[in-house]
Amino acid sequence: MFAVLDSVSLAAVIAHLTGWSSRRTRLGIPWLTDCEGLGPRLMPYYNPILYVSGAAAAAAVLLENRSAPRRLPLLSLPLVPLLVVAQRAEHRRLKTIAEAHPAWWNRRLTATARSETERHARHSG
Repeated sequence: MFAVLDSVSLAAVIAHLTGWSSRRTRLGIPWLTDCEGLGPRLMPYYNPILYVSGAAAAAAVLLENRSAPRRLPLLSLPLVPLLVVAQRAEHRRLKTIAEAHPAWWNRRLTATARSETERHARHSG
C-alpha cells in the first residue's frame, strides 16, 4: 500500500511540474512560474516544497517498501495526465466558490477569479 501511495505522490509532483506554466532552469529542470493561482510572487517558496516532496516520494519508491513489486511505481505514470486534469478542475472549482463567497473564501483565489472574469469579459465583448 505504501508503494502505491509513494508512487501516486511522485505522479502528483510530476503532474504539477508538467501541467502548469514553467521555465527551464540552467540545470534544465522545470521551475514553475505559476501554479494554482499562486502567482510568481509565491513560486520561489512553492517550487522547493514541490521538489522536496518529489525527492521524498522518489526516495521512498526506490528505497522503501522492498517487499512491493519493483514495477509497481510504473503503474502510476499514466496517472500524470489525469492528475493534471484533476488539478486544473479543482482549481476552477475553488475559484468558482471564491467568487460566490468572497468574504468567506481565500482572498488570493477571489482576486484571481475576479481578474480572470474581467479578462474574459474584455475579450468576449
